[in-house]
Amino acid sequence: MKAKLCLLISVFYLTACEGMLMTRSQVQEAENKKQMQDQVSTLQKTNADTGTRFADIEADLRDLHGRVDVVENRINQSAQEREQQRAGNDMASIDQARKVQVLQDEVGKLHDQIAILTAEINNLRANSADSGSDRSNKKDPFDISEELFAKKEWKKAIVSYQRFRDANPRHRKFAEATYKIGVCFQELGLKDEAKTFFDEVVAKFPNSNEAKRARTRLKSLKK
Repeated sequence: MKAKLCLLISVFYLTACEGMLMTRSQVQEAENKKQMQDQVSTLQKTNADTGTRFADIEADLRDLHGRVDVVENRINQSAQEREQQRAGNDMASIDQARKVQVLQDEVGKLHDQIAILTAEINNLRANSADSGSDRSNKKDPFDISEELFAKKEWKKAIVSYQRFRDANPRHRKFAEATYKIGVCFQELGLKDEAKTFFDEVVAKFPNSNEAKRARTRLKSLKK
């Protein structure tokens, strides 16, 4: 009996120990599962955070790309505007240069015209001075005739007086020149020619001193 009782007690003890061992194993397994679940949750959370971060980074990148595109567009637009402005400035410079060239050409032409006019003025002044000198050097035709008459160079005096008459038909000394031509002819013995000029003086200038002297000469021719 005692032997059976001891056997039963031993079996019960072993059974109880086995139950206790299974419980610890289960506890350990449960703890392991919990740890794994915690790690999985942490990993999932980390993955979620990483995905969110990637999404944020991608959004930031898209925003940056958009900003870069805007800046590049502005740069290109500015470059185009600068090129257009430069082209406009070049055209304006070319147009301005053409205008300046035209003005310079016109100024050159004006200078040429001024030079021509100045030369003409100088020539006119020189000619005027020469003419004045010639006039001062030349004697009056009537005075020349008077000198020839005084020298009794009758033929030359006749020619000189006649030139004076032809050049000065309304001169105040026309009557005197006509009368003295008659005198020259009379001195040369050409009475008819002398009478012609004396008659002209009497007819054209009847009240003049030359007419009185011409009448006296005409009377002497009749003798």
